[in-house]
Amino acid sequence: MKNNYDMAILVVSCDAYADVAKYFFPLLKRYWPDCNYNIYFINNTLNEDYENVTVINGGLNMDWSGRVKSALNNI
Repeated sequence: MKNNYDMAILVVSCDAYADVAKYFFPLLKRYWPDCNYNIYFINNTLNEDYENVTVINGGLNMDWSGRVKSALNNI
């Protein structure tokens, strides 16, 4: 979902927490069903498919701050 808002939701994680993400995004949709913001999920390498979520891969050699910088450059 793309919109023209000046704000987006960026969820920064790593592949080690993939099991948490698979619950987080459905719960986000359940408890915030009218969220109109673009949602971005940055991790290392996994390309999971979450509804209305854009996945950005930061690569294996990036630390947390590197993944944030990479994601912000891609948004």
